[in-house]
Amino acid sequence: MVPKFNPDILLALWERAAEEEMGIAIETSDPVRLRHQIWEAKPDGEAYEDLMTFCPEGRKEVFIIRKSVELPDATPTT
Repeated sequence: MVPKFNPDILLALWERAAEEEMGIAIETSDPVRLRHQIWEAKPDGEAYEDLMTFCPEGRKEVFIIRKSVELPDATPTT
C-alpha cells in the first residue's frame, strides 16, 4: 500500500515532469492509489496544462507525461 504523500512531494513530481521533454515515470507498489494522489495534487497553471497521468495495466509505474510531444524529424537512414 502506498502511504499518503506530503503535498510538497507530489508538487515536486509535477514540477519535475513539466521540466522534462516527455515526462517522468514513478515506480510504486500501488500505481492506482499513487496516481490518484498525484492527480489530486496537480497544480493550476499553464506549465501543467499539457501534462496528464497514465498508469499502464500490469505495470508498477505511474507516468506524468505530456499530452503532445514534438519530436525532431526522425527520417530513417538506409
